[in-house]
Amino acid sequence: LKGGTYHFKKQWGAIDQPLCWEYWTRGKDAPPILQAENSRYSAMVHMWKRLPLPIANLIGPCIRKRLSN
Repeated sequence: LKGGTYHFKKQWGAIDQPLCWEYWTRGKDAPPILQAENSRYSAMVHMWKRLPLPIANLIGPCIRKRLSN
């Protein structure tokens, strides 16, 4: 999935770089799926988009810590 930022940077000569990610799965078989398209998060993403920015900035770090659980 390549969005607007990808196309913007590409037009200025940016080069794709593969990224390697490692996950500690705490004994689980597969790493977590942390994409917005994941049905587990779709309702939360919808609500998050409607939050006022100061509230989102306040509670965002606390929520992010628990996304992979």
